[in-house]
Amino acid sequence: MTGPAGPTVLAVCASPSRTSTTQRVLDDLVTPRLTGLGLRVGGLALRPLPAEALVRGDAGHPALAAAARRLDRADGVVIGTPVHKASFTGLLKIFLDLLPRHALAGKVVLPLATAHDPRARRPAHARTRTRARLPGRAARGTPVLPHTRGPRRRRPAGGGRP
Repeated sequence: MTGPAGPTVLAVCASPSRTSTTQRVLDDLVTPRLTGLGLRVGGLALRPLPAEALVRGDAGHPALAAAARRLDRADGVVIGTPVHKASFTGLLKIFLDLLPRHALAGKVVLPLATAHDPRARRPAHARTRTRARLPGRAARGTPVLPHTRGPRRRRPAGGGRP
């Protein structure tokens, strides 16, 4: 909820990895920018949540209920996920499935997908029905340009024109 210091944003990291590029992007790029805009930002890593309770769908488990309350109190949510096999992580899916149906209604939600291979981004955009793609930066500092052209055509093995 909007507090005296301004609206609150919850940065959710859905990476199952201990060393997460997604978490670094949230911590090093997203949080400072949002804080600079006068927003209060808190973090929620899904990886430490109890796996058994997640798999069982036990929304009443204290740790899962606390995570859901944090999300409920936030005015906005940044959901960060690595792209695995052209989709978001199963950890994110199972967490979102535990939430009440309209848990994100009325909130500003920014999905953030990280991918090591630029080719992995296109299927992620298609599956999440991305309406706008904003220019950004890769976590390793390599500039990422906005997608302005159609998919690249592969050249035949002989090197001639397709």
